[in-house]
Amino acid sequence: MTQLQLITDEETLRRYLVNSVRPVDGERPMLDRLTPHVLEAEDYLQRTVTGRDFELLPPEGPAYDAACDFAAMRALASACRALDVVMTPNGFGVVSTPTIAPASRERVDSFRRECVTAANRALSRLLRLLSSVKVWVGSEQFRYFRRSTFPGMLLCENAADDDEDWTEVYPRLVEKVRLAEDELAVRYISAPLMSRLRREYDDKPLTEPERHVAGAVRGQALAHIKGAAFNPEFLSDIVEYIRRRPADFPQWAGSETARLWVPPVFCNDMKSGGYFF
Repeated sequence: MTQLQLITDEETLRRYLVNSVRPVDGERPMLDRLTPHVLEAEDYLQRTVTGRDFELLPPEGPAYDAACDFAAMRALASACRALDVVMTPNGFGVVSTPTIAPASRERVDSFRRECVTAANRALSRLLRLLSSVKVWVGSEQFRYFRRSTFPGMLLCENAADDDEDWTEVYPRLVEKVRLAEDELAVRYISAPLMSRLRREYDDKPLTEPERHVAGAVRGQALAHIKGAAFNPEFLSDIVEYIRRRPADFPQWAGSETARLWVPPVFCNDMKSGGYFF
């Protein structure tokens, strides 16, 4: 990707930057300084979120605003350590009109964390908005964010810090939570039903009973990746909930896991010493 498509001019960029970043007469346009970083952010959106074009984002719509917000704040977070930083005889300094003051690492890092947090919120908002767009649901990008029972950025919202870069954290977290969910699938939920709860291959929204089970799975998986053990009593209750609703959970009813939960049937054996009529 070599050309800006969302943020194409200084006015658009300034609309989505934090209020503390204000233009100064005679300074180099901010977009000139941020262009490589905006390109990187827009490329991430195309590859991972929206697909190869931005047709899913009608101009001036909420999804478009969320995408621009993400691109602007992600670019600013990537570039902020180098903005207005110059080399002086005494080392690096930051331009502070009318003089050059020593650069404060704490100040720069705090500002960067604010930018990352804002970019994370924008990405989470964009994914929630796209989840109601029929063309997006079922796409390759949709499935990237449905590899677990945590849709969109819900996993990062519950298991990551606000000022961590969720675009980097998400792949690592989702692999951990998938391992926990796979263990739950083998012992309690079944692989076919777990796939349905993740909506890996099915574009239909979850039903109310399915949402109930998915919420239980998320709670157990999240606690597990944070170091807690699974709760067998709670999970047994969930299995019983599933067993009593075969019409709602046909994937479970015919699974290998379901056979583990078939109640034992006791029969008299005429050859046994304790046989009775």
